[in-house]
Amino acid sequence: MNFSSPARGLRSSTLTVLLLTGITGATLSWMAWHTLHAQEQAQAQTRFDRSAAEAERALTEAMADYEQLLWAGAALFSASSDVTREDWRAFADSVQLDTRFPGLKGFGFAQMLTPAERVAHEAALRETGRPGYAIRPPGDRDMLTSIVYLEPEVGTNLDAIGYDMYSEPVRRAAMDRAADSGKAALSGAVTLVQDSAAPRPGALMYVPVYRTSRGLHTVEAHRAALRGFVYSPFRMNDLVQAALGDRAADMVVELFDGRATDESALLFERRRAVLKNLAAYTPSFVETRPIEVGMHRWTLRFSTLPAFDVAAPASKANLAAAAGLGLTVLLCSTLAALLGLRSRAENLAHRMSVAHRESEARMRSVIEASAEGILICDATSASRVLSANPAIGDMLGIEAGLLQGMPLTQLFSSHGDVTLERQLRDIRHGDRRLLRCNVSAVHATVGARTIELAITSTEEQSEGLRLIIMATDLTELLDAQRAARESDLLNQAILEHAPFCVIATDTTGVIQSINPAGERLLGYARHELVGVATPELLHLDTEIHQRSAQLTAEKGVPVRGFEVFVLPVREGDVDEREWTYVRKDGTQVPVNLAINALRDALGDIHGYIGFAYDITERRRTESYVRRLAHHDTLTGLPNRLLLTERFERSVERSKRSGLRTALLMIDLDRFKDINDNLGHHAGDAVLRMVAGRLLATVRGTDTAARLGGDEFVVLLEEVDDAEAACESARKIVHALSVPMDVTELTLTITPSIGIALFPDHGVELEDVLQRADTAMYRTKQSGRNGFTLYQHGHA
Repeated sequence: MNFSSPARGLRSSTLTVLLLTGITGATLSWMAWHTLHAQEQAQAQTRFDRSAAEAERALTEAMADYEQLLWAGAALFSASSDVTREDWRAFADSVQLDTRFPGLKGFGFAQMLTPAERVAHEAALRETGRPGYAIRPPGDRDMLTSIVYLEPEVGTNLDAIGYDMYSEPVRRAAMDRAADSGKAALSGAVTLVQDSAAPRPGALMYVPVYRTSRGLHTVEAHRAALRGFVYSPFRMNDLVQAALGDRAADMVVELFDGRATDESALLFERRRAVLKNLAAYTPSFVETRPIEVGMHRWTLRFSTLPAFDVAAPASKANLAAAAGLGLTVLLCSTLAALLGLRSRAENLAHRMSVAHRESEARMRSVIEASAEGILICDATSASRVLSANPAIGDMLGIEAGLLQGMPLTQLFSSHGDVTLERQLRDIRHGDRRLLRCNVSAVHATVGARTIELAITSTEEQSEGLRLIIMATDLTELLDAQRAARESDLLNQAILEHAPFCVIATDTTGVIQSINPAGERLLGYARHELVGVATPELLHLDTEIHQRSAQLTAEKGVPVRGFEVFVLPVREGDVDEREWTYVRKDGTQVPVNLAINALRDALGDIHGYIGFAYDITERRRTESYVRRLAHHDTLTGLPNRLLLTERFERSVERSKRSGLRTALLMIDLDRFKDINDNLGHHAGDAVLRMVAGRLLATVRGTDTAARLGGDEFVVLLEEVDDAEAACESARKIVHALSVPMDVTELTLTITPSIGIALFPDHGVELEDVLQRADTAMYRTKQSGRNGFTLYQHGHA
């Protein structure tokens, strides 16, 4: 009779069950790890993209602010035929360069000259208080430029006065782009004149200034009318650092000139040395982003640092995989034990000795394959190791066979006041049947580890008392828990000390937390909002209703209440827009508010968080710069740019109503005599009085503008016919002819006026202005002090 066949069949069946169980458990563990790891990578990518986008937006917005400043300077030249050095300094002081435009090295004007104008220009500048003034570098060139104004006019900025930027190819290329296009242009990388002693990367932005804005339809016309350039030099390190502030603080930020990202194109870098010193570290994310500024390309590169990884929530993927594999091993061990018991029971009657040997073999197999460390020690006071499985050897970095004979207390160190020796003594004496304790061990290569020991005793007739010890390495688990606690503390510290208002709500909108910056911004104490209010309390009702109407129209379903803030966020977006907060005292403050969803490990939303910061100063600056760009600085009247916008709007209304739009070109008769005989201060006083009388004469819907010098334009909206325009001209002639007191003198100023109508005399502003200008000269030829309506055939 064959007694071995059932045993072999049972072993085969057992191995199959264990194999299937192990494969299933390992597969499920891998799937859990892969899913959680993918979610963590996606969250990290989102954090990286948001931080990089904020830095990029901050830089582009800063450059847009600088460009608006240059256009405001150009508007000063468009509004006045003669901008003096004092005018330029007063304008620069009024815009507060140091506080409102950090990173700006200077704010200047470079004049365009022909070689024939060079000698006279240098002589004129020397007479204005610059005795050593000369255009440099010396030499003959087809065209010249010279820096005549540069504020603040101190320190190394004085070295730039008289420099011909047109003599240097990179600067000249940018100046040509600006002149030919009529747009702002940014240069490539240069060394600023101010930094010639200690070269560092720099760049310049140019805005063209033309003698006239009429007929600039070709490149040749732009070049012929070019007067010079309003420009600013930038030291790239100061510029980019001021723009970025503390954004992307956990990344390396690099800025390159053009498309290349090699060392020769580097304009700016922050924390690059940190990454170089971490030779073994590979950034989690690296991304380059192109930026177009002033018709010139920059390239931004972001690389994450270890701080970016530390700021992420503690990884759950590895813990899930370890737990899954541990459960799989435990299940397999349990199945193996159960199946082994079944095998011994079925074969006990047949081959007791064979079953016993097979049981021992299986037990050794389980011990050898176990992921948990297993030690068997004697019951002497030294507790020497009798046998050890490979897993305990891996935990200690020592080959398992070399552990035999070593005292247990030599392998592990006690934690706490109760020593390992005392606990082992309690086990040997029978005072305790099971002991669990944490001990320390030193791995031969990776250092200190924290191990959990489960110690029990067994006694056999042949061998006596033995200690059986199960060892589990807790180091990774404890490190993960500590990292999670540190991450929570870091996040809490960031919220507590962040300069932004941070408000978190539950899914229904009830406020759950607000940081100190939010309390200061809103004037509410934490207990007045948390758990009792929703963000609707903090917003203007009109803005909530407007946003509700907008979303309702977009989605086709009613959107009301708290939904107006979070509906786009629930659909996967980050909603960022400007709102108005209402403080506790009823005052209002404009803010930029970004709202995002708070999600759990499964991606389900369990609340929302909003980040807001005060944009009052930004709006004030934008309003001030817009006014500088649209109004004449001497008289306060609209300039040509604003006149153009209002003409276009008036034309659209005229098309709908069938009425006309009239332009009255006004030139003051013999105004040059006042400037020559009484001085520019008297001339400026006359121009301001004329502006006041024009505003008092025309209707509230009409526009009185100054083009420059003594040229004014009145735009009359929706006039019935030419006679109505002529009647307005009569009133203006009468109002301006009344004597005026200037510098203790009584002066009589008379105007010459030309009238042209839309659509009778043209459909474009330039055409109608040209006809009005022609009619105005007809008035001067007819004796001045009157007006003329343009007639076809006038020349």
